[in-house]
Amino acid sequence: MVLFNRKELKDAILEGLSTLGEVVYCLVEDHVMFSCASGWKHGKSLWAVTHDCEKGLRHLEIKGDAPASLKVIQAKHESQQGAEEEADVDHIYDVPAELAKDLTGFRHDQGTPGMKDKPFQVLEKKSFFSRLLGAKN
Repeated sequence: MVLFNRKELKDAILEGLSTLGEVVYCLVEDHVMFSCASGWKHGKSLWAVTHDCEKGLRHLEIKGDAPASLKVIQAKHESQQGAEEEADVDHIYDVPAELAKDLTGFRHDQGTPGMKDKPFQVLEKKSFFSRLLGAKN
């Protein structure tokens, strides 16, 4: 898992990471209701699913050969969207994050069942000078 402090990863980075193994990328921007998920392998983009609220509550752009589970996730959220159309709630926004969770077991705003208190290790980038001097930070 790679977290870049809410910074969008460029395709070139995802291409490079995917030469090391399969990559599932997910970005959510709550303040503008934008979300996307994509799959990468062998330096190539396999699929991408994007929701941009500015293009409408029901906007969902699908590129490539998206995983089969997308259809079920999409249908569930479209049904919820239809039931709450007047409430101005954006259920389609959750589709990319739910797809990424289905593939990886992880979602940024939910706990992960079966994991203990702190299942992930935080890695911090050291400055050039601290690495040169062998300092801890």
